[in-house]
Amino acid sequence: MNATYYTYFNNKSLIYDHVEYNIGFNLSNGLKFTDKNNIAHYLEYDSIYIAEIIISKDIQVYKDPIKMNTWTCNYFYINKLYTINVWNGWNNKRIRTTAVENNCHVIRWIPNKYITDELYLLAINRGYSLYNVPEEFKTEPVCRAAIHNNYYEISLIPEKFITEALYISIIKRGYPLQFVPEKFKTKELCEIAIDLNKHAMEYTQRI
Repeated sequence: MNATYYTYFNNKSLIYDHVEYNIGFNLSNGLKFTDKNNIAHYLEYDSIYIAEIIISKDIQVYKDPIKMNTWTCNYFYINKLYTINVWNGWNNKRIRTTAVENNCHVIRWIPNKYITDELYLLAINRGYSLYNVPEEFKTEPVCRAAIHNNYYEISLIPEKFITEALYISIIKRGYPLQFVPEKFKTKELCEIAIDLNKHAMEYTQRI
């Protein structure tokens, strides 16, 4: 029985490592592939196309000694080429989660019908910027996670989630007082900022 594997390309010409491949039969030339359960581990920000590869049962497949769960062989057949955002593998939750865990920017390729608050929270915790999160997914947990990773992202969160306590929490971590709106510059907040940096005094008129 023939086996199905997958690989990815970042260009429609199917050029990988200076070698051009085609739909149909190809010499391997070192191209590595993996199975559907593991392709999510290797998708990157610029992985625009996913190729479905068919390996005849008569072809010897060799496991790569360095890159985990990848294989190569002498020649193979590229059966289909998917634009990554319409790849049918996204209907598998584990694949979606694994892809975002390994590269948070891959979330941009996942179809909207599979996007959830949970997935964006995972992406944020892996370093994704709140700047790229649609407003409807800027929930309080997502916003708090973003600020935890980078307090300058407070400028990107909805106003309904902004409180004095939130500003105090980031002031304690070094957020500059000059960027705090006047309405949040309470006596407590300003005293904390000045204790941490005496130069913060010039940015307050409240105490």
